[in-house]
Amino acid sequence: SYKSFTDTDNVLNGTPAMAADGKTLNFAFKDNAANAAKTATVKVRVTSVNYANYDITVTVTVNDKMTPVVTAPTAIASLEYNGSEQVLIAAGSTTGGTLKYSLTSGSGYDTALPKGKDATSYTSYYKVEGNTEYADVAENSITVNNGQKAVTVAPKAVSITKGSAIPAFELVYSGLVSGESLTPTPAPTFTCYETGTTTPVSTSTAAGSYTITWTNMAGTTLALIHIHEPTRPY
Repeated sequence: SYKSFTDTDNVLNGTPAMAADGKTLNFAFKDNAANAAKTATVKVRVTSVNYANYDITVTVTVNDKMTPVVTAPTAIASLEYNGSEQVLIAAGSTTGGTLKYSLTSGSGYDTALPKGKDATSYTSYYKVEGNTEYADVAENSITVNNGQKAVTVAPKAVSITKGSAIPAFELVYSGLVSGESLTPTPAPTFTCYETGTTTPVSTSTAAGSYTITWTNMAGTTLALIHIHEPTRPY
């Protein structure tokens, strides 16, 4: 049975006690790294039916917390903007404590894997929060890139009846995420001339196909305006 203890260094958390089986001494240390290598002593009375009782003294020593082994998370490759939040990393692991993540250095840590929406470069931070057996592991980080989605832009093809007003030319986009749009800056300008001339197509332009030209940073893109004869009733 438990008899007494001496805790000069104040390392014990509460009073030691014998377990119900009468063979196990339960005790706990305070969670204080400064107590590493310090000791306390516990005196236990051993009793027997046939033999005289005697006391033993148990010295308990505070060992420093173990440092867990951490397998770092990895960036998910080939991410591309899709208009939604996407998980940025594959989970890491730790042999002790809890591995947590954040997109903000020093704060916002959680066990959930970080997500990002915009096409940009992210820094994903991770660290281990220790417990009574394992020490904390300081913050570290990896870089993750969510790539831009490719979009095709070109002038919109037009078909009108000869003599009709020439419509305002516009761009059409292929590859946009549903519900999203682009507004080019500066506003695009177009040219569309009668064949072999610098005369803009107009209401008097003959029936035929004419090239709509738009020049952007990547080069010139083209489309056609089709001017056809009016349908004649018979």
